[in-house]
Amino acid sequence: MSSPHSSSNIGISIAPKVGLQASDILGSHFDSVEDAQLWYNNYARMIGLGVRKDDMRRRKKSGRITIRRWVCHFKGVRHERQSENCRRVREPQPLKRTGCRASFRVNYDESVGKYIAKEFRPEHNHHLASNNEVHLIHSHQKVTDAELTQAKALRHVGVKTCQFMDYMADQVEGPQNLRFTRKDMQNTLDASTRAEVGDSDSDTTIAYFAAKFEHDPGLCFEYTLDDENRLQNLFWADCVARYDYQCFGDVLAFDATYKTNAYHKPLVTLVEINYYFRTTVFGFALLAEETIDSYAWLLQTFLSTMGNRKPVSVITDGDKAMWKAIKTVFTGCIHRLCCWHLERNA
Repeated sequence: MSSPHSSSNIGISIAPKVGLQASDILGSHFDSVEDAQLWYNNYARMIGLGVRKDDMRRRKKSGRITIRRWVCHFKGVRHERQSENCRRVREPQPLKRTGCRASFRVNYDESVGKYIAKEFRPEHNHHLASNNEVHLIHSHQKVTDAELTQAKALRHVGVKTCQFMDYMADQVEGPQNLRFTRKDMQNTLDASTRAEVGDSDSDTTIAYFAAKFEHDPGLCFEYTLDDENRLQNLFWADCVARYDYQCFGDVLAFDATYKTNAYHKPLVTLVEINYYFRTTVFGFALLAEETIDSYAWLLQTFLSTMGNRKPVSVITDGDKAMWKAIKTVFTGCIHRLCCWHLERNA
């Protein structure tokens, strides 16, 4: 084990082992936050401890992380108000957190251009997971690149997730030896699919709308990008949809499919029934997620596209995020629930 004040990367040169003290780690250097997290997660896995992220501070101008802290997943305690709530409908979940103070923190030092370990508390006040239990802790559930490649190959030939999960479990002599659950594998596959189709298809879609706008000045499309410059939300409506809204826009109905497309994004269709009892489409949107902010952005963009003319009534399902966004953006409008959803829920 190298000196704790060595300038080498502790994530590589120092192997995590049981029995480390604060003096062994404080002052050690890491090249990046990822290296620090990798080292602490490996250390925690070896001793049977779960890890979760805690405090993080970032410079506004450069965006560089200056402080990053990790704590035990048993940190904190349940508030007394939650346990003493007599109006609780459901039974409270069993107590898991024990107020454990095990933690690890690094600070960025500009003089050396590295992250320095400033806090390391190895003490814990709870049972540590055994080698047969540690893979069940969330922070240690991870799908490796090799496992992901194998799963994608099996999925490509039509093998279902549950089937290749059984196959992988047989390879390691039982599901208890897998470092991930079926949900972890599904989430990793979904993320990989979004990364593969997201960038090229997003650029193609925006280029398509830009080209259509040259031939149809009445076309309107708006989009937002996330922190990694990837497509987040997208709304579009052509000149026919905008004209129809001026004629039949007294009542607006919209609903979101539940991520049934290849991009796993909610598709929102804004429609209404015209005087001839035919469905009239006023616009479409692909949202990053079904949240209040996403729906508020959609409604504000829709209003701007339609000349800030609000509908008299709005019909939706029982989604709470929709309801709060309507209340914020469509002030004064009458909000009603769809009778089909009411009958289905009943």
